[in-house]
Amino acid sequence: MGKLTALQVKNVKAGDRMGDGDGLWLFVDRNGNGSWLLRFASPVTRKQREFGLGPLREVSLAEARIAAGDARALIRKGTDPIEAKREAREAAKALELVDFGDGD
Repeated sequence: MGKLTALQVKNVKAGDRMGDGDGLWLFVDRNGNGSWLLRFASPVTRKQREFGLGPLREVSLAEARIAAGDARALIRKGTDPIEAKREAREAAKALELVDFGDGD
């Protein structure tokens, strides 16, 4: 792990695909927009999946490594990080729907 350097990431070009190791990838589209992805086998289905960690313009190499590490920790516990993120989003949305009222 940790094959990429900050300088390499800074100098990416359109169409680049760069692996940092242990499933962490940086993909750059033809317009030069980069995205961090973690490729992994789902602990539930064993199918290959890709978990988006954020756009390059907002997520640094160091942050992508941390996010990938957090996702790998979930995988080791038998949790699919994509499903965990979906469930967290649904739980947050359910909280927004709760009407707390003003106490009357």
